[in-house]
Amino acid sequence: MDFSLYFYLRTDKTNKEGKHPLYLFYVFKRKFLKIPVGISLLKEDWLKNDVPSPNLKDFKIMIHKMDVLERKVHKTINDYQLSYGNYPATEKLKEILNNQPQEQNSKEEIDKDFLITELFNEFITLSELDDKTKSTITVYRTTKWHWEEFEKFNKTKYKVSHIEFRLLENFSLFLKNNDMMFSTVGKHIKTMKTLINFMIKYKKLQVDPSFKEIKVEREEENNFVVLSFEEYEKLRRSVTYSEYELDGEKVSLSERERLIGKLFLFMCSTGVSYVDLMNLGSDNFHCEIKELKKVDSNKKQELIIYLKYDRQKLKRKSECIVPLHDHTLEILLSFLSPYRYDRLIRGGFDFNENTLKKWVDENLKSFEKDPSNKTIDFRVFPRISNSDFNIEIKSLCQKLEFDEVIRIKEKKKNGSNKVYRKYEKISSHTGRRTFVTLCLTLGIRPDILMKSTGHLKFDTMRRYNRYTTVSIHEEFEKKILFRDENNG
Repeated sequence: MDFSLYFYLRTDKTNKEGKHPLYLFYVFKRKFLKIPVGISLLKEDWLKNDVPSPNLKDFKIMIHKMDVLERKVHKTINDYQLSYGNYPATEKLKEILNNQPQEQNSKEEIDKDFLITELFNEFITLSELDDKTKSTITVYRTTKWHWEEFEKFNKTKYKVSHIEFRLLENFSLFLKNNDMMFSTVGKHIKTMKTLINFMIKYKKLQVDPSFKEIKVEREEENNFVVLSFEEYEKLRRSVTYSEYELDGEKVSLSERERLIGKLFLFMCSTGVSYVDLMNLGSDNFHCEIKELKKVDSNKKQELIIYLKYDRQKLKRKSECIVPLHDHTLEILLSFLSPYRYDRLIRGGFDFNENTLKKWVDENLKSFEKDPSNKTIDFRVFPRISNSDFNIEIKSLCQKLEFDEVIRIKEKKKNGSNKVYRKYEKISSHTGRRTFVTLCLTLGIRPDILMKSTGHLKFDTMRRYNRYTTVSIHEEFEKKILFRDENNG
């Protein structure tokens, strides 16, 4: 005869807060054993599928408690059946559970039961039910995929007992050997440490504490690639026209190459990260009439276009405001109404900025007037995976001959300078870095720039400053105050 295990909310019992206790019921031979879970809920917070409401503040902790208790009871029942050939009576199970120490299993016994990938699945599921952002969940899923590739490479299914500093260090080296940026490697290592802390805190597993010694690495200051002003202009010409001249020779780009190039140029022009770019909708673009000062009362009112959005990857809300001008407006128009404006742009016509702003305004208003678009989650830019984009942008930049020899110091003890062609190190994040670097070079105030990029710390912004002998000399020449003007 089989037994039954299920959770039941005792609505016949109520505490001072009006909540009811939750029990795990063991049913065998028509007798019940009611095992308290240690959770109390309002009746409306206990759903029909026998789980607490995901809207509860402690939902994840509740699910964990229920899971731990059910596993414990189920294991106790199965152990008894293996020893005596039948399932325990309700009174016998109660006696066994009351006599069990809290930590019944040894570390070795626990570790045998759990593979890291299994715990990863549970960790991601609970994170989805929690208030984690979409971008965080994406990082968790990507880390899990890389971890599975790491296991395939080593032909090993790692368990909890394998976790230590050396294992995470080898995983970090595996990611770097796949030509991953330090910042991206850092995200995956952070995710692994968060997963391990989940194992310790919620699963009550014993883990070698040496895992804490693994460090999250970042690129050295200024040790990253950005486009120069000349390369930026070459990129603009290449994606604006169907053909462009390079050293007197015409080079044609495919429609796909133009698409990848336009996305990259937009990031270089606005500082928008790739994950934010993929989530921009028409409601993120705004048109306003600039108020005129009294001294300018004879001038025509100016239309200003700007991008306004919240960073996806930040826990704290960080609103970004980015003014849009010239070719950035052209790119936007080519996505808002490709059949009309992409042809004009490709034709190489020079349009007045006010005309471009007027066209953008008209297109955005058409979306507002169309009732059907209010219920559609409209995205301006087409969905392309980050990994695909990073592969294709390297190929495009190679075609544009961004092949300057660069040296990047390895991030390790006594690391040497490795030699690359520039296009090899270009990725989606190069767009954001290029925008910040070029803006600082042009003299835009860092505090104003931070309002556009969403950076929260000046130290992060400081990494983008690129000083040369010439730039230092020119800055002093323009702004030094005690120079003798007469002797000029």
